Amino acid sequence: MNGRKIVRILSPLMVHFGITLAVAFLGSYLYLMLGPEAALAADTTFLTTVASLCCIPALLSMWKRDHELRDSMVEVTKRPWWFYSFALLSGAAVSVGMSAVMNMARITDLFSNQVQEELLSSNILIQGVGLCFIIPAVEELVFRGLFYQRLKEYFTRFPAMLLVSLVFALYHGNPVQMIYAFPLGLIMVWFYEECGSLRAPLLFHIGANLISVILEYLAG
Repeated sequence: MNGRKIVRILSPLMVHFGITLAVAFLGSYLYLMLGPEAALAADTTFLTTVASLCCIPALLSMWKRDHELRDSMVEVTKRPWWFYSFALLSGAAVSVGMSAVMNMARITDLFSNQVQEELLSSNILIQGVGLCFIIPAVEELVFRGLFYQRLKEYFTRFPAMLLVSLVFALYHGNPVQMIYAFPLGLIMVWFYEECGSLRAPLLFHIGANLISVILEYLAG
């Protein structure tokens, strides 16, 4: 695989990561300049949501080009309403189950989970809009919609599923979230293959994030 192909595969991640870094840098600069008056500039969830929104035009442009150029798309399979309800509910169930297993294994005692704690310490409205809808939608577009599809141009289905799930886990940046995200990534890419669209994996992702926000809010 030559360098041009590698860049093509990785470009959705590069765009998302680059914009996220730029927004984080701008937020830090504003907070240093303005102090507490710019509290939102230090809010991790708010900055991540803004970065996600900024990514959408470039990512949708890639998505459109890929659909125009690709000869064999994932076959879209019509699924009944209960399949999508199952995706949403299973996202919540798997999230709760993984959190319980990790707590029993005392994973959070071994590794810091600061990123997750910062995300869930934001204003509940920002969490509700950002963590539960905008951020999952953009991540699904990046990982399952673009990155996974481009991997499948050079790898068979199952290696591509493993690779996208591994990168999705690594992208979360700390061991606790990596352990949590890898099995969720596998399930989401399975849902994608089952229906041929982002609808089911997005609902799963929303369910996983939504239950986390709700439980954290009730516990607080």
